[in-house]
Amino acid sequence: MPDDLQSLRDALDATDRRLEGFNDQIERFEDRLFVRETNLRRQYASLQTLLEGLATQGNWISGQLASLPQISR
Repeated sequence: MPDDLQSLRDALDATDRRLEGFNDQIERFEDRLFVRETNLRRQYASLQTLLEGLATQGNWISGQLASLPQISR
């Protein structure tokens, strides 16, 4: 009986070690995801700013073109 108990304890210890390993992997993965999300949010904000600037520039160009004298044929 003591050998069976020791085998069970060894199996539980091995399972606990595997579980700790999985938890460590999950934590590292979550850290990488957080960094990736932060970078993507920063890129998105930069793109939004760029698009707003392009829209403003497009509106200015449209206004300039509209103010040009019309050429009649």
